[in-house]
Amino acid sequence: MTLVAVVPLRDLDTGKSRLRGAVPDGWRQALILALAEGVITAVQQASVADLTVVISPDPQLVAFGERCGAFGLRQSSSGLIRGLWEATNWARARGATSLLAMHGDLPCLDGGSVRALVSALPTTTPAVVIAGDRHQHGTNALLTNPPGAIPYGFGVASFARHQQSAQERGVAAVAWHQPALAFDLDTPADLWELCLGWPAVAERLARAAQRVDPTFPGDLAAILSGERTAS
Repeated sequence: MTLVAVVPLRDLDTGKSRLRGAVPDGWRQALILALAEGVITAVQQASVADLTVVISPDPQLVAFGERCGAFGLRQSSSGLIRGLWEATNWARARGATSLLAMHGDLPCLDGGSVRALVSALPTTTPAVVIAGDRHQHGTNALLTNPPGAIPYGFGVASFARHQQSAQERGVAAVAWHQPALAFDLDTPADLWELCLGWPAVAERLARAAQRVDPTFPGDLAAILSGERTAS
């Protein structure tokens, strides 16, 4: 086993909390699952990872990841970073030489974007590729060789923090920006931006959410405009 891709997911009850109030809870949960399915599918289509792993404290999300073709790990700790370290130690014990940590809320992600990210990894070891969000504040994906080459610093200003960690440890680092990988969905404003800037992606995401919850509207913008309410 060489490259393990890890998609960490929170629980359905608290995930995407910034959509509360704008999106009914049933639809919010359908979005979480639709987004996760899209990321898992993109990683698998890229054909660069020997194994895709979903780790979550929520057994429903672990089971969902398995139905999408990923290997499911039940997280015993709490929090994103602790979960990633659990997955990292699990992958190390099974011979992984590199690890791709990828957020599960990237609606525009496709296989080509994942392949491009992996191809950007320097040939020197240790090395990392740090994929920033569209604001260049957060980190949407982190590729490390070996796994855990730098500490996970996800959260506010993590893009700069990961670069600083690499510099302090003498780790070769690539700061990566690619539009499809940079778009993460957290807020109602993000939903509007997706509808306006990526209409085909928004339509695909709505269809995926409908497979989870048939009451989900076919138009993402309808959620925010109040044209429909969840039954």
